[in-house]
Amino acid sequence: MVSSISIMARSAFIKCAPLKVNCVDFQHRLVTQVDTLIEQLQERKEKLLRYIEEEREYKKRIFKDQIARCTTKLSKTTAMIHFCIEVLKEPNPVTYLQVSSALINRATTQEFLWHKEMQTVPEADPEFVLSLDVSSLQYAIQTLEFAQLKGIYLTVFGLPKSLKVMCRDKAITFLSKKPLTQPGIFSSQKYYQKGQKRFYLYEVFF
Repeated sequence: MVSSISIMARSAFIKCAPLKVNCVDFQHRLVTQVDTLIEQLQERKEKLLRYIEEEREYKKRIFKDQIARCTTKLSKTTAMIHFCIEVLKEPNPVTYLQVSSALINRATTQEFLWHKEMQTVPEADPEFVLSLDVSSLQYAIQTLEFAQLKGIYLTVFGLPKSLKVMCRDKAITFLSKKPLTQPGIFSSQKYYQKGQKRFYLYEVFF
């Protein structure tokens, strides 16, 4: 009896050893996959941040160019106003009459160009008219599940263990090369053709 128990214990230990190794390997693959997703998300974040920085520099250049043009135009207008003031201070009426016509034309032209060339509103929107839609990504993360399951659902539904099973979101999909004899337990049934082969898909929603 003791010998038999010892043999059973040894057999159980031998069967548990691959399980431990498989569990460690599976955990390592899972960590690697999740870390890869995190790295991709980090890379995407850096790309989006670079885009925002480039957009900021672009807007800044537009504002600087507009400010430079406005400053130049304002300087020319101010200089003309000062010149007009000095002319008005001239005590000799003859001198004033000699330049008054040209001065009026120049002032009229300057006023016309001021309204034509000057823009009183920013040429670029100071606000970032952008939004980041993360709802679909958040949903994908919240519903992230293992894609393949073995045994348990096949046992529950009394289906042959040769079936391929996939679980996504809230549906279990069974893939079979032959039509099943008890299709009534499934929520939907369909098939697709691949060359000469036909595959049957059965889904259960929960």
